[in-house]
This record gives sequence, C-alpha cells and structure tokens, in this order.
Amino acid sequence: MEQAMLKLRSGAVPAEQNGVPGLRLGDLARFAQSPGQAEILRALLCGGQAVDGLLGLLRALPGAPPDAENAPIALSAFILDFGDFLET
Repeated sequence: MEQAMLKLRSGAVPAEQNGVPGLRLGDLARFAQSPGQAEILRALLCGGQAVDGLLGLLRALPGAPPDAENAPIALSAFILDFGDFLET
C-alpha cells in the first residue's frame, strides 16, 4: 500500500516572524498557529514526510493529549492552513 506523503511546493521557503516559524511562497506568507504546526513545518523543511510520520510527531509532542483523535484533527488543520504551500 502506498504511503501518503506531504512535501513543500517548489519555491516555498522558510520564514520567521517574532520567533514563529512559517513559510513564504512569492507574496504569500503563513506562520505556525501552534507548537504542533511549528513541528510539522520543521519536519517538512527537511523534506517530504509520510502522513503517518507526521501524525506520530504530533502525538509525541510534550503536553499532547493522549487522545489519538487529536493528531489527525491537528494535521488536517495544518493542511487547511498551509495548503497553498504543500504538494501531496
């Protein structure tokens, strides 16, 4: 079975605003809204990431709730927020 992957679009570059990581693509800029989004951004800046790996990353964050349903919701919110910067 093929693993779903996320990666940054060509031309998306790291950005930072007041210590908050984000991305720029042309005139468009977006910044992390939570520690989870910041971690996903850092991971994607290292290269394409498997969706399952990103879910594991979210579940392993300090202070992350033990509820397994929160990670998929957080990843979905990230994809909605940063969709202009992503390829699947």
